[in-house]
Amino acid sequence: MTRTFDPQSVIELPRFDSDSIISIVTALLTLASHETALPANVQAARDLLKSAVDSLQGTKMPTAPVESKLLEALRAEATGWTALEKFLDALAGVPGPKAAKAGVLRDALFPDGLSFLRGKALKRWPLTEARIQHLAAKDVVAAVKAVGADDLVAHVVQTHAATGAAAGITAPKAAVELPQVRERLDDVKAAMRAYVAQFVANAGIDKTGAAQALTDKLLKPLADFVPASAVKAPAEAVPAPQADPAPAA
Repeated sequence: MTRTFDPQSVIELPRFDSDSIISIVTALLTLASHETALPANVQAARDLLKSAVDSLQGTKMPTAPVESKLLEALRAEATGWTALEKFLDALAGVPGPKAAKAGVLRDALFPDGLSFLRGKALKRWPLTEARIQHLAAKDVVAAVKAVGADDLVAHVVQTHAATGAAAGITAPKAAVELPQVRERLDDVKAAMRAYVAQFVANAGIDKTGAAQALTDKLLKPLADFVPASAVKAPAEAVPAPQADPAPAA
C-alpha cells in the first residue's frame, strides 16, 4: 500500500462550521500580523489562508432578497385590499344607485374590516384566497363592474397571485443560487492544514527551540479551540441520600 504524506491527510483539525473557522482564522491572522519577520514559508501559507477565508466570507450571503420579495408582495396586496375596502365603504355611504351594491360587496369581502391581513403569509393566504374566489363569481364580477371597481379588483387579484408565488404556495419558490459555502469551507481547512504544516516543518529542523516557541504562540487559538459539541454541561449535583429517621422509643 502506497502512503502519501501531505498536510490534508496528516494534519487533523477540529470540527468547524463556517462561523467558527472564520473566527479562528481571524485570530490566527491577527497574531501573525504582529510578527515583523515571519519565515517565508509561513508567510506564503498565511497569504493562502487569508485568501481562502476571504473567499468563504464572500459566499456567506444572506437569504434576505427572497424574504424581501415576499414582504414586498404582501405589502402590495395589503395596499390593494385596503384601497378596495375604502372605495366600497365610501361609495356605500353616498346616496345613489351604486350605494347598495357597494355595501353588499363591502360586507361580503370585509365583514371584519381588514383584520384578515394580519399575520404571516401562510396564515393570511386562505383568508385572501377565499375573497378572491368570491370575486370570481359571475354575479360578483357584474356587481364589481357596476360600481366601477374593476381596476381595483384586478390589482388585488394580481398582487394576490404574486404573494402566492413569492411564498411558494401556488408555485415552487424561485431557485436561489446558493453560495458554495461547503466548498469554500473545505478550501479554508486545506489552507489551515498547509499553514500548520509550515510551523511543524520549521520546528522539526530548528534545534534552538525558537521555531517551536513561535508555533506555540501563533497557533494558540487553534490549539485552544473546543468545538461547541464537545462542551458538556456541568453535571447536576445529586443530593445525598437522607438517613431514615430513628424509630420512636
